[in-house]
Amino acid sequence: MNEGNERNDGECGAPITVTVANGANEQEFEAHKGESVATLLGRIRETMNIPDGARILQSGNVIGDATLLTHNMRIEIQRQAGVKG
Repeated sequence: MNEGNERNDGECGAPITVTVANGANEQEFEAHKGESVATLLGRIRETMNIPDGARILQSGNVIGDATLLTHNMRIEIQRQAGVKG
């Protein structure tokens, strides 16, 4: 049972930390549990220089934009072959 101000990571909207790696650049961002990858990337696209059409990976597997974020999730951005950043 959640008493008062105890944090419940199972609740939708709870603050979480997500690590995003794009080439040599790796940074942690605050997000909210239940937020999609697309929403986070939309907020950080310019900061992290994420190109349109980039592949998104988690643990080496391609994931979709609709994937929901979880605490301590690490995602990698992979540019298309032959595209310089």
